[in-house]
Amino acid sequence: MIKQTDDSHSNWWEQNTLEIGEMCQIQLGDICLKLSRHLNEWHCSYDYSESESDIKFCKMQFEQSQMESNLKRLANVATHGTFMIKPMVSDKPFVIQPTSPIHLFANESTTIYMSSIIWLQICIGESLQEWFSVPVQIPMETWVGENTMVGELCYASKTAGRLQLELLPKRVFRVITPVTIINKGTDILLIDKINLPLPYLSVFSDQFDNFWTESISITRNVNLQAAKLEIENYKKSDTQQLVLVTSPRKSQQSNQFIKTVHQLFG
Repeated sequence: MIKQTDDSHSNWWEQNTLEIGEMCQIQLGDICLKLSRHLNEWHCSYDYSESESDIKFCKMQFEQSQMESNLKRLANVATHGTFMIKPMVSDKPFVIQPTSPIHLFANESTTIYMSSIIWLQICIGESLQEWFSVPVQIPMETWVGENTMVGELCYASKTAGRLQLELLPKRVFRVITPVTIINKGTDILLIDKINLPLPYLSVFSDQFDNFWTESISITRNVNLQAAKLEIENYKKSDTQQLVLVTSPRKSQQSNQFIKTVHQLFG
């Protein structure tokens, strides 16, 4: 029989500990992930359902005879009980498509509030070394490029493309990215999809337990075929108190990307 020892944890992504013979379980989105500490090793297993669960985090005792699916094992003779399960952005860019295309007149701008699923990154040991990461929902993949040889593999999802933040539903397993689009072209810009460079973004938490990335601005230049994407540094405000949770997966010297309109908007 499994004996639950703790069923509450406010900031589940903070540093925590397990004793040998203990297991923690986290349910978030579609995933149920179990992490257990054994003598000389760690085990981690996970399953998916279509529950879209809010966060549930608990510790419990486990039985050695339990068989788990998608089991990963980490050998560590000098096993240390410290671990973290951190929310991360995806490991590939995300192509997000509004359910209804958005049009933007020349010399106009708008901000679209996009959301994408988070990944759970497992860190183990006294130095909290990164073990692996797994998405809270299984994403679809798509190819973005000029042809089958030139381009990149991305994830894809649909969104309502909300222009008012208060209309965005609260979902604790997703991270919000405000995207400001500026049309300096001479004609109407069709926003059919947006290619977000999520691996270059951080994850923040606000006072209401929402996850955020940095804001992004995309400027379509007078040159109708070119667009500039810029990652904007977080600025403190009186109404929003953001705390850095995880740093970007990837880094680069500049926070600007110059891409074609087709690469950014489909």
